Amino acid sequence: MKVKLRKLWDSQKAIMKVASKDLPIKLAYWVGRDVDRVERELRDINKSRVELVKKFGKEDEKKKTWTVTPENAEVFEKEFEAFLETEVEVDIKQFEIEEFSSIQLSGEECNAINFMLKQGEI
Repeated sequence: MKVKLRKLWDSQKAIMKVASKDLPIKLAYWVGRDVDRVERELRDINKSRVELVKKFGKEDEKKKTWTVTPENAEVFEKEFEAFLETEVEVDIKQFEIEEFSSIQLSGEECNAINFMLKQGEI
């Protein structure tokens, strides 16, 4: 399925919440498989974000960290936001919402993982 990087980036906490729950074995298998695939994309997103931080930032040699400089913060944010609009193909299984009935999710969390849910009547 095609999904924007923004959706994957914003779904991190909700996906980890679902993945950390005790689920029936079949559901746990498919959720774990999907989590692995999403995490691969998230690692790639983060690598690109780090490259942008280095491009628009400065290294603190003592702490061995990079920080975007204040004068470059706006351009960094614009480039990263534009990057997150990129669509990628992610091979994931979509679920019926009822399959997650044993998990308490907020509306915000459901929205964050809606790309993993079959679209239909709730």
